[in-house]
Amino acid sequence: MFKFIVIPVLFSFNLFAVTYNYDQIVKKALSHNYKLKEIQEQINQADLLIEKSYTFLQPTVDLSGRFTINDQEKTANIMGNNVTTQDKYVYTGSATVNYTLLNMRAFPPVKVAKKSKEISTFSKEMAQQSIKYSIGEVYINILSLQDVIKVNELSIKNLEEHLKTIEARIELKDAVEIEKLRTEVEIAKVKTQIQQTQGTIEQMKSLLATMMGEAKYDFDIENISFESEIDEFSKIYNTAKSNRIENKISFKQIEIEKLMLDNVYAKYYPTLMMQGAYNWTSTTSFMSPDHDAWAIHFLLNFSLYDGGIRRQEIKEEKSKIIALNHQMENFNDSLKQEIKNILIEIKNIDLTIEKIQKEKELAQKNLELTEESYKLGVSKNIDIIDATHVLNLINLNETVEKLKKNLSFLKFKKAIGKL
Repeated sequence: MFKFIVIPVLFSFNLFAVTYNYDQIVKKALSHNYKLKEIQEQINQADLLIEKSYTFLQPTVDLSGRFTINDQEKTANIMGNNVTTQDKYVYTGSATVNYTLLNMRAFPPVKVAKKSKEISTFSKEMAQQSIKYSIGEVYINILSLQDVIKVNELSIKNLEEHLKTIEARIELKDAVEIEKLRTEVEIAKVKTQIQQTQGTIEQMKSLLATMMGEAKYDFDIENISFESEIDEFSKIYNTAKSNRIENKISFKQIEIEKLMLDNVYAKYYPTLMMQGAYNWTSTTSFMSPDHDAWAIHFLLNFSLYDGGIRRQEIKEEKSKIIALNHQMENFNDSLKQEIKNILIEIKNIDLTIEKIQKEKELAQKNLELTEESYKLGVSKNIDIIDATHVLNLINLNETVEKLKKNLSFLKFKKAIGKL
């Protein structure tokens, strides 16, 4: 006879939960973000602007036609012959082709359009960096809050162990019920903090889900640290200057203004245009026996004096270039100070964490000694709760400082343009 053995299988609600890492969330957020889609359309418009600027280098063709009804037909006797001088109905048509052979002002707009597209591309990269940074902040805060829950769970574990000791002493008539009640209240307080923290985590995950375009936010995230090696300040600063998109945009803006300056100088150069014309008419005359005629004209234009406007435009463009250079230098000075502040911040956090770890070691030993003293009847229940609370606060402070350090390295990566 066969026996069926039933093996209970326990499924956790998170067994099939999706787990994302930072890069996956960033990828989803970048593909979903509408601001980036808007900037991409601006880049597409820049392509159209480039195509439009090339049209200034292309020939133009104009066609025109006319139909005339005169009140009467007129003739004239010329050298014994009757010649029609005006038809009742007259058809005329013409075609004109204009092509600029030499115009130095036609080239800068093409180059400006290309530089404008590069600026739009850099703007998209800047927006992507901003999104990555925002995700990093939320991501790190979630990880930090999860650590806070672990700290509180450890505190509950310590309090529950103490509660067992109290219950054993109550049975021996060596403790009173109020000690048990006081400990249970402390446990309930910490559990409430855990529930509130879990609610905050859900809100932050909901924010990430919205950024990714996801409806559900019951996902897990992998641990991440943005901590990296810190090189010499001069190398860090040079890296930041070359990587920061703000500098790249400033360079392009300066290049555009230089092209605009070239465009003003080009006004001093002559322009050479070729014009071809073809005309057809249904009416012929003694003086014009042919129905059609064509001609090619070459037009040379040179502006000798324009009232001094070109000279003023040159000064204006040079001033703009100087202003942009000062603007870029000011940004680099701010960038230098920003990096210094972050490095000092990281150093101070390291010192704080080192101090907290020593405090934690002391608080842990104090809790153990207080627990032993309580068992011997030397310490009171309130001493245990206080010692547990102190250790819990120190652990929470350590978690907060580690959060700050991770955020500081996130800022560091953003500052040097390597996020």
